Amino acid sequence: MSRCLLALGSNLGDRQAILNRACSEVSQLSATRLLSRSQWHATTPVGGSEGQGEFLNGALVLDTELPPGVLARSFHEIESRLGRERIVRWDARVIDIDMLLYGPQILESESLTLPHPRMSFRKFVLEPAVEVARSMVHPTSGWTIAALLEHLRRSPRRVTVTATQKQVAQWLVAQLCETMNCVKWVDPPENTNSVGTEEAHRGIKFQHADCGKPLVDIRSPEHLSEVTGSDSCADRQTAAALTIYVDQLHPAQLCNMAPPTHKSATTEKDIDSAAWSSMAPLTSLGMGPLARISDDNPETVLQEAKAALRCVWPDLS
Repeated sequence: MSRCLLALGSNLGDRQAILNRACSEVSQLSATRLLSRSQWHATTPVGGSEGQGEFLNGALVLDTELPPGVLARSFHEIESRLGRERIVRWDARVIDIDMLLYGPQILESESLTLPHPRMSFRKFVLEPAVEVARSMVHPTSGWTIAALLEHLRRSPRRVTVTATQKQVAQWLVAQLCETMNCVKWVDPPENTNSVGTEEAHRGIKFQHADCGKPLVDIRSPEHLSEVTGSDSCADRQTAAALTIYVDQLHPAQLCNMAPPTHKSATTEKDIDSAAWSSMAPLTSLGMGPLARISDDNPETVLQEAKAALRCVWPDLS
């Protein structure tokens, strides 16, 4: 038997009745036993079209002998029976059943990715999941469900952006500053002193998770891989609530994107090119919440990045 964690959501029709029916159908799958269900949580839609109603979200824990692919197809069949139509991504839906974890299994195929690629930074997924699976381990980060949620709740509003190409990371940071009112991280002079009661790092005051503009900074994949798990650098790494990693977009794809009009009043300290390797892989183990965006369309990359920030801080416009 394998332990499986699911996320369920609905924002059309009689949401609670639909979710209860979905639970009933999941419990009737062959070689599968439903162990527990979370409470239903009302959440604001993230990333989709405007005007959608609130979601009800929840989590289920199963024991199953069905292979992951068979289980995923069974969930799609249940969604179809309950009226789910897959037309527009992130649109309103009658029912959504996502497989988050299948034991410690790591899988990446055209039809299924395990663990779920966006679960580690989605509060609306983690909050119900922690009720029923707080000690389950997210295998690519090595963090438990409870640790992921606690990190998002307690970390300051800081986001680290990285990419296989430095220009892509720089472009994305500029876009987030322009479109989401983020503040770009700039290393201050050594003699800058932090003031006030907010948490500070190298002279920059953080806004904590309940208010303020997110700070965004740039680091190379090589640098992030080195500092992850290093005791001497742990504070610097874990200060970021979220890491965004863009691994497919090439600078040549950005030529048709309008440049941002916002300019920082402070001169940016450029990243040492020698420390940036276009071939450097990002090791996610120990990284914590990680939004890996694998797409070569700049508009899609920006949409995914903005949605990731809203998953952590739903109040962001």
